[in-house]
Amino acid sequence: ICNVWEAYTTANTSAVDAKRFCQRNYLNKSAFIEISDTRKQFIILLSQIGFIDAALTESGVLGSPYNINGSNENVLGAVLCAGLYPNCAHVLTKQGESLPSIWQEQKQLWFHKSSALHNKKKIEFEWVIYHEKFATHKVYVSTTSPIKPFSLLLFGKSIQVQHLDRKVVVDGWIELKIPAQTGVIFRELRKEMSKVLESYISNVKEREDNIFIAGIIKLLKLE
Repeated sequence: ICNVWEAYTTANTSAVDAKRFCQRNYLNKSAFIEISDTRKQFIILLSQIGFIDAALTESGVLGSPYNINGSNENVLGAVLCAGLYPNCAHVLTKQGESLPSIWQEQKQLWFHKSSALHNKKKIEFEWVIYHEKFATHKVYVSTTSPIKPFSLLLFGKSIQVQHLDRKVVVDGWIELKIPAQTGVIFRELRKEMSKVLESYISNVKEREDNIFIAGIIKLLKLE
């Protein structure tokens, strides 16, 4: 969605160009107008609580330090995971099956036909976060995005480190293929991160750049 929005804003030099872009790519222009309005409202809210400079406009935020990680997919994925968890699912590719299947705990889900992953034969990632889930004759998910294990370790629920089995389990069902030692490290990182975020929220107007948060971002970028 972020990539589509960026393409739209690049093409949106005039109302005619924006309309042509949407027609050429089978997109709904009204949806982009709604996204733009929502972005403006969000910027106003962030400025009112002191997270960003109140003088910044929508275009000003894009080129400011507040948006320094705006094009990093790993960081964006982590933000989506933090905001949408526990709306996550496991993508499994089983031998003999033509399409990957997706599961949430022991329940199978299906990509809705509106999803870019619908009927896709090869999916390169193991985990997705989704915005919508609804049931008809099957349980479908749509508006999905890939996420990586570090995001689940940082923003999922409880972390259980199974040393003998050499695996880490998040929230009782999310099994991650990482060393147990890594799970222990992330469990401690989460404790410290919770303290830092609570401090940010409590003293939003007095906060300073934090070396710990910078380290977390660097970790996400390197995954």
